[in-house]
Amino acid sequence: MVQLLQLSDYVSNKKGKPIYFGRQDLIKMMGIYAGQVARGVWRDYALDHTPERAIFSVFKRAQEAPLFEVTKYKSKHGMRYALTSRHRQIKSSKSLEEVLEALKEVLFQPS
Repeated sequence: MVQLLQLSDYVSNKKGKPIYFGRQDLIKMMGIYAGQVARGVWRDYALDHTPERAIFSVFKRAQEAPLFEVTKYKSKHGMRYALTSRHRQIKSSKSLEEVLEALKEVLFQPS
């Protein structure tokens, strides 16, 4: 006997709406990304959205693991942002600007 399954039971989002980056967030992140592409450092990026977080990842090459990830997620105290590199958290803040400032410091530190 064939059992009929409702697609809505599997597609519906029980955990809430996915978290997304807003337009202003994307403009700020893409500004840094474009500068790094112009310098020949970065070549690809990815955006992921889940009910738990939104992730902006940058890559030197598409086949590699991301060099950096900016994550937006819900915490007990509201939305937060985090900067990670190779599974190591560099900065976490309520402000995207603080996280991006930490990214700039890492990118432009003297060698």
